[in-house]
Amino acid sequence: MTQYYTASTATNTPKRSGRTRRPCDGDQRAPGRIDQTGRSRNRSTQGRRSRHEGREAAAKAAEGAAKKHGEEVLAKEAQKKREAEAKAAEEAAKSKAAEEHRRAEAAAIASVRIVRIRSKGATLLITLKVARTETVTVAGKAVKRTVAHLKAGTHLVKVHLSALGRSARRRNGKIKLAITFDVGQFAVSLNRLLKI
Repeated sequence: MTQYYTASTATNTPKRSGRTRRPCDGDQRAPGRIDQTGRSRNRSTQGRRSRHEGREAAAKAAEGAAKKHGEEVLAKEAQKKREAEAKAAEEAAKSKAAEEHRRAEAAAIASVRIVRIRSKGATLLITLKVARTETVTVAGKAVKRTVAHLKAGTHLVKVHLSALGRSARRRNGKIKLAITFDVGQFAVSLNRLLKI
């Protein structure tokens, strides 16, 4: 049996439940997706740029640090070289001064010579030959300290024995003498062991 729908039946048809789809809904979503995709693309590009700039900055900083470190190393090496040169110069000056000191001391020792020592009673007679004006000091436990200012030439210096020296003379013992003289900055000593 054939049914004919009238206008009243068409109007009485049940409506679909749920949301109705707008005709332009898809068209509106598409530009949004494109924009959203574009924004995400822009963000990723910016991220890549920022990472690249960060790497460049880090590379520049590392290069600057390496350059600074190299300059510091060179400065330290130059400082060490200067210190080594100064130390070598100081050692050379010290050795030269020591050599001059030895030569002057040898000349000073040679400037005073003991010619003869003999005893007479409680006195020692010491004959000295000096090359230039000297101040000679004779000392020891067995003698009384004697200072003589001598000019160039040969001189006889009298030195008195102490109680220890007189005791040694009585038993034919030995005494020690220290003949000291100043030559410039040097104090030179000649030591002798005598049997009296």
